[in-house]
Amino acid sequence: MGFEGLITGSAKRRKRRYRLTVRLFDSDGKLLLKKAYSIKRPRFPAGTADRLAALILNKLASAPAGEFPVADNKVEPPQEELQDHWKFGADSSSPTAEPPQEGRRPPWALDTASSPPTAGKKKAAPPAAPETDAGTVPGIMLSAGMSLNLREGLEPKHEMKRPIPGIRLDARFFLGSFFDAPVFEDIGIAAMYNLCMASSYGIEHQETKYDSSQSSWKAEALYRLTFDDVPLSPAFLVRLGYGSSRNTIQTDEPNLLSASYNYPYGALDIYIMLARPIVRFFVSGGYLRVVSTGEDLLGKGMGFNLMTGIEFKLFGGLLVGAGYDLIKLFINDENL
Repeated sequence: MGFEGLITGSAKRRKRRYRLTVRLFDSDGKLLLKKAYSIKRPRFPAGTADRLAALILNKLASAPAGEFPVADNKVEPPQEELQDHWKFGADSSSPTAEPPQEGRRPPWALDTASSPPTAGKKKAAPPAAPETDAGTVPGIMLSAGMSLNLREGLEPKHEMKRPIPGIRLDARFFLGSFFDAPVFEDIGIAAMYNLCMASSYGIEHQETKYDSSQSSWKAEALYRLTFDDVPLSPAFLVRLGYGSSRNTIQTDEPNLLSASYNYPYGALDIYIMLARPIVRFFVSGGYLRVVSTGEDLLGKGMGFNLMTGIEFKLFGGLLVGAGYDLIKLFINDENL
């Protein structure tokens, strides 16, 4: 057909933001360029559009950099009056902007450009884009709920005989939800805090029980990889953070040891959409390195973290779900 390249684009609305994806293919169908942008308004910023155009032109071997190819393969510089008022993101409603002639208007603007407004009348706002799903991993997530806690391990063996209720809070933010720069779109931060209510410990096969407290927290940085165009829309989260788990037994009994662990960790999460946009599933695995312990334990060690869970979307941005979180530690300490 004689063309040098094919540009395709797609747009999704995610809450109050828009995700625009642009792809460039050569004449053989090979993908040359893929760029994704997160913008606050349904209007592509002019500066960003200029940079994208330069990237596209540089990828086309036959197109001189900085110039615009035309249908007859000749090169013409853009007209100044068109560059001022009719490039991506410019405000075509300015009283000084003269609409270009039909023959010079780009194809995407033939039926969408508006004429200059009449004096005394306000320009009508563009219709709002329909609300769509926020994706497998939303840009902002806040959750609060009940947790059930179990602990076992130290010798002589003492553990919880039944799950103890607690409160768990989670928060996750991707910087792209607050900044337009594409580099921030998939970089985020997250935190977790879990507090176990009144619990008790005791030595195995003994009736005496002792009050105890248990809490844990994490703070982490993360990076997101999404694949919305394939089945199940998988998404991957790479997490690096620092955490702490504290288990304090209020007794002087020498065989009952309090335990406190501080650890840096790394983890990989996998999210999939089992039934878009209603059901989400995730599984996670991570490695942690214990760097300090409490007063009763003096050693160091390592461990792993496994998580899995499922979420159901009710309406809007409200989700309900359940999950399982396991931390297993191996400590080198002469008291154990």
